[in-house]
Amino acid sequence: MWSGEFLIGNCFAVYIGNADSNDMHRHASYQLILCHSGYVEVTGKSGKTLSASAALIRPLEYHSIRSDSPLTIIYLEPQSDLAFKLIKDTSDVGIIKFDSDKLPFKQHKNLKIVIDSLSSDAHKPATHIDHRVLAAMEFLNENVGNASIAEAAKTCDLSESRLRELVRKQLGVPLATWHLWCKLEATTDRVRKGDSLVEAALAGGFSDQAHFTRTMHEMFGMTPSAAIATLR
Repeated sequence: MWSGEFLIGNCFAVYIGNADSNDMHRHASYQLILCHSGYVEVTGKSGKTLSASAALIRPLEYHSIRSDSPLTIIYLEPQSDLAFKLIKDTSDVGIIKFDSDKLPFKQHKNLKIVIDSLSSDAHKPATHIDHRVLAAMEFLNENVGNASIAEAAKTCDLSESRLRELVRKQLGVPLATWHLWCKLEATTDRVRKGDSLVEAALAGGFSDQAHFTRTMHEMFGMTPSAAIATLR
């Protein structure tokens, strides 16, 4: 079963612990999976399975994972410069083997050490991203649950349609999907800190608890009970 430690940082999240199978899902982040020993099996939408000691999954790529080994799983938001460093010189295939010797941060089984290694770089935006896009994303992130994409567009003097177009072109994900990911991050962090599902879902900007649990399953492929047990 899934059992370990989970923590959300600035533009990233980390899970370290035991793994179990999960359903096919996709999310707005890059996902880096590092096995502590043995291999992880990552199955794509086509049914093809990749077996590797380390794997990198691009945003919006449908997948499920299974491993008998404890894992370190790192989620990096698509605007992160660290994510672009990871995919540099790799193919554009959605699920690939990753050479853990090329990690630009310290690999460790201790959550605090991993968090400290990531904190200095993971939040830095990639240099090619339009500053107006970054401003809108920062506004949405700082006002998660209380701000709309239309309001974010106004803060950076763009039309809503132009903002959505730029995000899709420069980050490879729809802004609405990324915004939903931010809501999920905020909500899961509240659950981890002890809020009830109802309290956390509303604070994170979801319409109700059911909306939150559906999104959790769609983006993590886990049943709400399994995910919540891990977060606690």
